[in-house]
Amino acid sequence: MKRSKAALVFAGLLAAFAVGLLAGRYVIPSEGEAPSAPLGLTAPAARDEAAGPPSRYGFQAPRAADARRAGPAVVEGFQFLRLALDTSRETPRACFQFSEKLDDSGETDYADYVRLTPGARPAVSVDGQSLCLSGLAFDTDYRATLRAGLPSASGARLERATEVAVAFGDKPAYVGFAGDGVVLPRLEADGLGLETVNVEKVEIVIRRVSDRSLARKQIVRGEAVPEDEYSHVYEGESGEDVGVVVYEGALDIEAERNRTVTTVFPLGAALKELKPGAYFIRAKDVSPGADRYRAAQAWRWVMFTDIALTAYSSEEGIDVFARSLTTARPLAGVTLDLIAANNDRLARAATDASGRARFDGAAVGGDYPLVPRMIMAYGPQEDFAALDLQRAPLDLSDRDVGGRAPPPKLDGYLYADRGIYRPGETAHITGLLRDEAGRAVPDRPMTLTVYRPNNTEAAKIRIEKTEIGGFSRAFDVPAAAPRGVWRVVAEADGAGIVGSLEFSVEDFTPQRLEVTLDMDETTPIRPGETRPVKVRGRFLYGAPASGLAVEAEARLRLDPNPFPDFSGYRYGPVDGRFDERFIRLPNAALDAAGETSLALDVADAPRKVGAPLRADLVVGVIEPGGRVVRESARIPVRPDEAYVGLRLAGEGAGVGQNEPVEIEAVLVGWDGKARAGALEWRLVEEDYWFDWYRDDGQWRWRRSFKDVLIGEGRAEAGADAPARIVQRLDPGSYRLVATDPDSGARSDIRFYVGWRSHAAGAETPDQASLDAPAEPVKPGARARLTLSPPYAGEAIVVVATDRVHLVQRLKVGPQGREIVIDTDPAWGAGFYVLATVVTPRAAVDRPVPRRAMGVAYVPFDMGARTLAVTLDAPEKIRPRQKLDLPVRIAGAQRGEQVMLTLTAVDEGILRLTKFGSPDPAAYYYGKKRLGVEIRDDYGRILNANLAAPARFGGDQIGGEGLTVVPTKSVALYSGLVALGPDGTARVPVEIPDFNGELRLMAVAWSADKLGAAARPLTVRDPVPAELALPRFLAPGDRAEATLLIDNVEGAAGEYRVSLKGEGPVVLDETASFDLAAGARQTARFAFAADREGVGAVTLSVQGPDGFAVERSYPIQARTPYFPVTNVSTAALAPGQRFSASAALIEPFVPGSAEVTVSFSRLRGVEPGPLLDALYRYPYGCTEQIVSVAMPLLFVDALGGEAGRGPDRAARPRVQKAVNTLLERQSADGAFGLWREGDGAASPWLGAYAVDFLARAKAEGYAVPEEALTRAYDALAQVARVDRWTAVRYDMRANTGPGSNDADELLRRRAAAYAMYVLARAGRADLSDLRYFHDALLEKTPGPLARAHIAAALALMGDRARSANAFDKAVEAIGYDNTGDYYQTPLRDVAGALALAAEAGRDGLVERLSETFAQMMKEPERLHTQEKAFVLLASQALLRRAGPVVLSRDGTRLDGLPPAPSFALAPEELAQGVSFRNDGDGPVFRTVTVSGAPKEAPPPRASGFALSKRYATRDGRPVDLSALRQNDRIVVVLTGRAEADRLHPAVIADLLPAGLEIETVLRPEDGAGRDRSGPYKWIGEINHARVAEARDDRFVAALDLRRERFTLAYVARAVTPGAFVAPGAAIEDMYRPGVGARTAVERLSIAAAE
Repeated sequence: MKRSKAALVFAGLLAAFAVGLLAGRYVIPSEGEAPSAPLGLTAPAARDEAAGPPSRYGFQAPRAADARRAGPAVVEGFQFLRLALDTSRETPRACFQFSEKLDDSGETDYADYVRLTPGARPAVSVDGQSLCLSGLAFDTDYRATLRAGLPSASGARLERATEVAVAFGDKPAYVGFAGDGVVLPRLEADGLGLETVNVEKVEIVIRRVSDRSLARKQIVRGEAVPEDEYSHVYEGESGEDVGVVVYEGALDIEAERNRTVTTVFPLGAALKELKPGAYFIRAKDVSPGADRYRAAQAWRWVMFTDIALTAYSSEEGIDVFARSLTTARPLAGVTLDLIAANNDRLARAATDASGRARFDGAAVGGDYPLVPRMIMAYGPQEDFAALDLQRAPLDLSDRDVGGRAPPPKLDGYLYADRGIYRPGETAHITGLLRDEAGRAVPDRPMTLTVYRPNNTEAAKIRIEKTEIGGFSRAFDVPAAAPRGVWRVVAEADGAGIVGSLEFSVEDFTPQRLEVTLDMDETTPIRPGETRPVKVRGRFLYGAPASGLAVEAEARLRLDPNPFPDFSGYRYGPVDGRFDERFIRLPNAALDAAGETSLALDVADAPRKVGAPLRADLVVGVIEPGGRVVRESARIPVRPDEAYVGLRLAGEGAGVGQNEPVEIEAVLVGWDGKARAGALEWRLVEEDYWFDWYRDDGQWRWRRSFKDVLIGEGRAEAGADAPARIVQRLDPGSYRLVATDPDSGARSDIRFYVGWRSHAAGAETPDQASLDAPAEPVKPGARARLTLSPPYAGEAIVVVATDRVHLVQRLKVGPQGREIVIDTDPAWGAGFYVLATVVTPRAAVDRPVPRRAMGVAYVPFDMGARTLAVTLDAPEKIRPRQKLDLPVRIAGAQRGEQVMLTLTAVDEGILRLTKFGSPDPAAYYYGKKRLGVEIRDDYGRILNANLAAPARFGGDQIGGEGLTVVPTKSVALYSGLVALGPDGTARVPVEIPDFNGELRLMAVAWSADKLGAAARPLTVRDPVPAELALPRFLAPGDRAEATLLIDNVEGAAGEYRVSLKGEGPVVLDETASFDLAAGARQTARFAFAADREGVGAVTLSVQGPDGFAVERSYPIQARTPYFPVTNVSTAALAPGQRFSASAALIEPFVPGSAEVTVSFSRLRGVEPGPLLDALYRYPYGCTEQIVSVAMPLLFVDALGGEAGRGPDRAARPRVQKAVNTLLERQSADGAFGLWREGDGAASPWLGAYAVDFLARAKAEGYAVPEEALTRAYDALAQVARVDRWTAVRYDMRANTGPGSNDADELLRRRAAAYAMYVLARAGRADLSDLRYFHDALLEKTPGPLARAHIAAALALMGDRARSANAFDKAVEAIGYDNTGDYYQTPLRDVAGALALAAEAGRDGLVERLSETFAQMMKEPERLHTQEKAFVLLASQALLRRAGPVVLSRDGTRLDGLPPAPSFALAPEELAQGVSFRNDGDGPVFRTVTVSGAPKEAPPPRASGFALSKRYATRDGRPVDLSALRQNDRIVVVLTGRAEADRLHPAVIADLLPAGLEIETVLRPEDGAGRDRSGPYKWIGEINHARVAEARDDRFVAALDLRRERFTLAYVARAVTPGAFVAPGAAIEDMYRPGVGARTAVERLSIAAAE
């Protein structure tokens, strides 16, 4: 508030200055005289003689520019400047500020230079230029003498003594409540403690809030508000709005000047009658002279009771225990009400003799607002207590209660055959469904839902029948699957979600090597030390990887969790940015045994950073083909001797106003052990302001800080306890800096003081020791535990898992006692024992009862329910054969049904994701998290016996990435296999053509048993021969294939190799290799691609003893340029011919071009190219799906060739669109934009989807009537434009910069479309339609919306209003809504034309067709909705246009559709194709040619700017003609959108065939606010909605306005050769033609030496 007053004074001065300035401007100047220049130090300009006569008096003339003027005050020498007083502490402090820095080395004893009168011995400390005295008194006036000779750090001395008066005055008045609790014991109680400072009288007002009003309140500790400050109580925490005043009076205080006085108010005596409820109490200073509006005051909730409640909550119910606060004994007969959030009573119960009552799952499992909110207890003598179930449960995180989350009802375990798939592969998903005890749940129907990385639904798989609770299903990963992490979620009927798994979809190829690191990852590296790293590599087929090159680097970064024992602390400067850097290790090579040694040296690690560091080491072994297999390690780096850790006590980053701020500080040595030491601390308030500036044409802001010193001091950190720094602070932003003067270690922490909820956080009970048995207990046996509490008392022992199973009540002495538990196998794989010990309350010895809790987990011995699985496989096997693999199961009973699955997967695939073999026994029998929450109020009890009560009067009362290398995937899966009667299953395994290592993984289960096993199987030829190829080629590329031939077990001699290319691959080479036993050689072979297409390289090897192997490697030659489409249209007069020849495809790469010739009677409108473009459209939101599928309903009228070929058949495509839309429909009938219930689709788009579905149903497609009815019901709400709607559509228009849209315009056009769709279905309300026409039509500017109303009125029979609405639609043509993605004038006129044709308005159709033809654009410039509506208009016009009569190559064509289309193959074009118009009138022919151009397309920029650059990893330019194999380069894409509107943009950057993407850089890798990554030279890297590294391209999607963006990725030069380096491209998904493309370059990669 002081700041606010200062602001008001400043504002007043500013206003006065402004008035004076205006008065000076308009009064002082005479006529014809320019106003005076503003005051300042700027010299006035010379007077212009022509401006008027000279000044009347000499003093009026401006002074000369070089006249002498006063400058800013300069302090000369070492002087005392000012005194600063700090009264915010318990004892005040005075700081003398000087003109120079003082000596803080400790060598100068400044106490010798300060004298105080009256005498005192304050603590003297130095802070920069300040000399501070602490430990003074408030009520004493001092005179301080700063003695002559007082030195500065530079050696300057104070020339003369200076006397300074130091007077703090009295402490400000304070009123507060003693303690932090809210529960006041009512038996043997003196009353409620009040704490005051310099207060003589307190007014007390007590309000009783009845029990039925508490469900919407939080019973919190409140706050104390100092004088002169504003107090506000949140509605949910205030009792003044619902409370009844039961006492109001004054309390006299025996005040002692500047000292805290505790006074007891006898609450029980003040309450004339007791009723159920809680009390809201406000105490206020009413001493003589106190400001009645700004007086010190406090408020607090109080529960006046003897009932102590403890609740154990789980999904299965709530167990409640009631005890006496006084005796700690159970209370029988207490009535308990379970109250919901809406204040309904959910259930009622009464406690038994043990003080226990239970509310079952039916009472606690409701949906909001019928969720449990409070438990209210009613005892004898009007006793009442309430336990808030929204408060945080007891914090037991230090009691080892972690583990897997317990399932709510049923427990599902899902596993896949591996963790990563390429697009187009098949994922085999297996699952088990079990109860909480791990027993099978048979034949429970389930649904598997597969989600894409963006959380949209990809598939639903229904499971009706299981095998002993197990199932297996295959999911075909789509060929166009988005890359990233996919999820599978299993839901069991009646039980909800029971399990899930994740898998990745990437363009990977398996590893061919195993790389391991042997090093110390736990001991920190110190200055001067190096860390030895042992690297081992082997080919997965078994041979050592001798001779292969090794590269290694470490990324030096801040350690996010440097000291696990002090994980809650932060280290280093809060604003300190560490410049991450790479440490490159010398290259090496593996020796004959496949080993080498490296040394990690971090000598360059900076010191005095304040925060511990970590080196993320990545070691890569380079395969013969140039790809890298990596392994990583993380090593702590500790350049400094010690580190200071700071944390804010409690939770969060702030504290409430008037709450004490407590900061804990530790001094941690480099070895992670706490040290004792004196820490110096300095507390500053961060005053800040905002600076606004323009950057790149846009306004931006930054926040600037100024530090205001608040306090400083020293604190002792112990080896076994942290230092604690406690302060009371005004609201604001603060930073505390702590320094260890011995080591120089320094850290700081930022926190906030201000408004927040006064509800307490999670409490931690006292610790009681509870020792579990040393060995697992057999299910059903007796378990013995030892309880050793810190004090004697009454104990409640609870056995729990995800619910409470058993309760015992015990009396425990100070020596503890044994606890005996009779276990039950139904408890699952183990159980928790929770022992709570509570002491009685004694008014003298223990006025606040204590509570301690011991927790122990007791695992069961599950050996009797574990199946022993053995895989009888050989160590090694040859490829290309069938293996009958015996799987033996032990542990099953005779006749017991057992099922199993077996997978055999390439270890090189599994290592990509560090895939762990499935083990359901570990899952089901492992330790689960405690599933019970415990709440009580023992931590909130107030001391009711602080002193004798005072008299009173009155009568009222919230890295390392995947290693991706290409070759075929080997993953074999058996499906479900039944165990034979002999305990063995023989599983056939087809070993493919493969050299490597398979991991065999078996999972077995019966009704109550589980088991698993895994083992490796080496698969190899005697002489493995493998070829490393690039992932693809482009026509004209020249590459080198690398052959590896390894004589592991073959005979010594000559091995002949032949390589031949197929299809576009140009290769025909032979070579011979003389291989000794155990010898390995590599060789390179040049090859190229001469055209587009899919080809192959065939490798044949022949050697001694009849050795012969042949294998084929498929490879695709794809264009290095994005496809282009050329469209040309011309009129064909009657009798005129059109001839098509091979010249049409000559500019395109052979094999890439598609040619379509179509004919139409419509001038300027050709449906064929539009249909073709929609077929190829790659995106799939609801709008795009409808726009693509809607025209296909009229395909017969639009073109004869549209449905050609199985992949272009119209009906399957339409039905798929229908099914996809139905999957996105919510229960309320609304459709999501990307998935069900996402709420991102507009109501107009909803009407568009329903329009399509209704038309599809009319055409015979499968659209369920129930789904359509729900959709109509949702549209009925949309149609009521004047009423609120509850359906999940986004009713907000895009009203950002450059938009002329508005929410009400969106509602009206959506309502108009909805009314039209409802009218087509006979469900529209005619009165609503007429109201819209009469009242809203003129206010709806869009012509399509007006046409929708017109068509709807025509359907409902109101022809007059319909005609008027169509006229109004024509008047609005040309309207452009810049905020609507989909709207354009062309779309609107096309839609209006189609509606007019539907309404039978032939004359209007003729008028609109002229406008339509004039607005028509080239097909490639139309967005999806324009294409869809143009096609709708086209089909209406084509039905009126008459037939097209053609002959082809002299033969008359019969039965042509209205717009026939012909696809011409290259062979046909080579021979020539001729068409003749045999009709009476002209026809318009359109030729569409799509394909990859032979020549590089030029750069372009239309609506976007885009640039692409190549750089080394440290930012230097790269010479693309001089790359070498294994070089790594950074590709940086930078650009911006030129229009100030939202652009959903897609960026694609095709790769040169010799490069492969290693990693996509993230925002934290670059620079930016609080970021300084190793690629900071790039600048700020943007976050993309999608960023994918694919085999042949980088793809990203992001939403852009006008701001600049930067994306980047790291690529490796893998394959030697010469390649095309394509340009990058960006396009707007919804606005074709808006995009940019960079230049095409060439790239050369030389082979590694």
